[in-house]
Amino acid sequence: MQNASYEHDAEGALVMRDRIEANWSGTPWHIHPLQTEQFEILEGALWVETRDGCLQVSKGECYTVARGQPHRVHTIGEAQVEAIITLDPAYDSDVYFRGVALCFKQHRNTLLQVALMQSEVDHLGFYYAGIPIWFQDMLFALLAPLARLLGYRMPESN
Repeated sequence: MQNASYEHDAEGALVMRDRIEANWSGTPWHIHPLQTEQFEILEGALWVETRDGCLQVSKGECYTVARGQPHRVHTIGEAQVEAIITLDPAYDSDVYFRGVALCFKQHRNTLLQVALMQSEVDHLGFYYAGIPIWFQDMLFALLAPLARLLGYRMPESN
């Protein structure tokens, strides 16, 4: 996600084009309560895991994760993956992706960055799966001042 480009389409979705590294361990289990997430694979193969199992999405294929469905994505093997990832509606999801990329680049704690971002934007669109959303909101509100104190900042927009 460090090399992604972002744009909003005419229907209000976030369209992100990304090159994902080989052998990427992937995202944590998460949900987008109010968004669908679609993966269109241009090169390589991406694995999408849901509670129903693991599906390989290969070059030329698309897979859509329904709103509120717990999932995680990762790569397997030596090949990079080029994909178009669409979140509909967009909300402030680009802020999330930029913030996570910033954490990877700076080798910082992702949870503290997410806490800061959740406190600064109206709807980030991302929650960890399996943890009640009300609890995450409370936890993020408590952690955001610590993140600011430790020097975490909001990501810059492109």
